[in-house]
Amino acid sequence: AFKMATAQLKAAYTGHNPSAMRIGPMANPHSKTQNFERRVQISEKEIIIEQTRASVKQRQLGKKGPQKKKVKKDAETNELKGFVNEMWSLKDQETGILSKKVTEQSEAMRILKRGNLVSYIDFVYLTTRTTPCVVKASDRLEEEYVMNRKQKSQMRFTEERMEELSYMLCEAENLHRNGLIDKSLKEYIKIARMFEMVDDYSTSSYFHQRCLEISKSAKFAEGEARAYMGLGVCEEKVMNITQSMGYHETALEKALDFNVQNLVKEISRELLRVYDIIATEQEMEGNYETALDFYEKCLDASKRAHDLTNEGQCYHKMGLAFVKVNDLEQAVYYINKFLQICIQAKNTKGEETAYKLLGEIHKDMGNIEESKKNLRALLEMKKPTDTKDKDKELEHMKCQADAALKLGLLSYDEKDLSEAEKNFKSNFDNIKNIKNELKAKEKAEGSESINEIRRTIMREVDASRINMGISMAQNKLPKFKDMVKNDRDAVIRWKVQG
Repeated sequence: AFKMATAQLKAAYTGHNPSAMRIGPMANPHSKTQNFERRVQISEKEIIIEQTRASVKQRQLGKKGPQKKKVKKDAETNELKGFVNEMWSLKDQETGILSKKVTEQSEAMRILKRGNLVSYIDFVYLTTRTTPCVVKASDRLEEEYVMNRKQKSQMRFTEERMEELSYMLCEAENLHRNGLIDKSLKEYIKIARMFEMVDDYSTSSYFHQRCLEISKSAKFAEGEARAYMGLGVCEEKVMNITQSMGYHETALEKALDFNVQNLVKEISRELLRVYDIIATEQEMEGNYETALDFYEKCLDASKRAHDLTNEGQCYHKMGLAFVKVNDLEQAVYYINKFLQICIQAKNTKGEETAYKLLGEIHKDMGNIEESKKNLRALLEMKKPTDTKDKDKELEHMKCQADAALKLGLLSYDEKDLSEAEKNFKSNFDNIKNIKNELKAKEKAEGSESINEIRRTIMREVDASRINMGISMAQNKLPKFKDMVKNDRDAVIRWKVQG
């Protein structure tokens, strides 16, 4: 039967008007008749009921003998209902419209009868889970599966899902036949997205590859670029980062060649993420030069995507990488770039981070005045306007306390004792405020982690108190020496007053 159906399909495809293809009923050599009579579904149900009633009576006669006996109506009705319900499902109680139960085999044959051979093959691949996928899970991901850290995901083929999938496959194929390439690709991409939603990226890659083949045959550059981008995303999700980068770079070349700007931005955002993953891995392995090369690529991608936030993050990461290779001048250059973007984007947290880093780097370079300038700028920053966000407020107070402590130490080293005392007092006040906030938060939430942080802050309070005491004593020591040397009566009065 399948060979005969295939022959009919081939004949239809090679006809004069493929788009208007019509396929008649297929001959089944195993059936007793070749004539198909179209009946409404209500009449089909009546025929089944009559046939079943007759078979039930015949079986009962066979058991009881030739004597005619009354059959209980309830038993007969129950058997009829069981048989009919097994074969049919009622879709609409009001209209009485019936439909056969949808199975993988019935839906596949329905697709084949429509004349959609490509969709039939795709549907069989999907429902039997034998799809020849382009993207395979990496060894690292397979280890995750073995260790039960991740679970393999597969789509559940319910009746509704099979009908939806069948419709979408046939629609995509028919659009392709009619020369509507763009619309056909969109349908195939929708199918790919369905599998991506259940984390089945291997199956999704099969349809991205289909889009690539269609686009190449139609010489549709945008379709090619999107297909390569889709394959790149699939490779990334199964942890094949190098292959993902290759697909994305090919997609970008296609988009740039044909000046598809919206697509260039979209691909650049994807590439930005892939480059960042590679750069971070290289940095963790201690390959700082390679990491810097990929951070540079991240920077270019963020500029093409017009993504100011990620551009700032790239400058930040490059600055930190240059600190690790002890190239402090380059580090200052990139952190300053990061600071400018944070100010432009009104990113308060980023500003605080930049000022703090610049203060530390300039200190290591011996530029004490520049270090103090950046730490003062950090101290002058206002509190967050959103008072409901307590975590943001705590972060701000921590940055202020840290800046005050570093300024105090720098001033103390320069023998500027009054400035050191002022900054140590600011550090002490901020640390006390943090302690009080954490105490209130611990009382409200009762978290053990908050309790641990509060104990750490208590130690910082003690250290801050010591720093402030030493600076105050050092600041007043010259006056005390002068009093002891030149005004003994004042010393006696001070001791007497206690």
